[in-house]
Amino acid sequence: MSTRDSFLGNDDIEGFVSDLKEWPNSSYGNDHITHNVSPFVSFYFLYDSKHYLDTSLLMVDIHEQFERLTGNPYLIGTHPDSERTHPYGSKRLPDLREFARKTKKEDYFAFNFTDQKNHISSPATAGYFWKVRDYMNDDAVPSNRTYSSIQFYYRWS
Repeated sequence: MSTRDSFLGNDDIEGFVSDLKEWPNSSYGNDHITHNVSPFVSFYFLYDSKHYLDTSLLMVDIHEQFERLTGNPYLIGTHPDSERTHPYGSKRLPDLREFARKTKKEDYFAFNFTDQKNHISSPATAGYFWKVRDYMNDDAVPSNRTYSSIQFYYRWS
């Protein structure tokens, strides 16, 4: 016997699966949370830490290209310093290129964008970008190589 309750009942699951067969962008939820099937791809990469600024600026370029490709769907952005969420396009979100230029080699450069206002809802379209601090991986990889990642969530259609 399990002491855990299922978030979705069998009827909910069967209904959601049926909906997904008809339209892959279907979602399940209520006024508080939404779940959907969100394919994603993650890229993990090493880069020469001497080129930390070029890497950060390239991540901004990739973000802009992904945004154009997906049709500018974002509703929320995360401030790269405070990690606080703000409406996408808010004056509280800094210019990413300018912020990247001010970020030191040994600091994180991370920014996120999503089409969901609620952070516990499944994104249909999102981008998560992390340039990890330079000194974090000295033992794991050669000292001039640093690990970072980019993750994209995208719509089925």
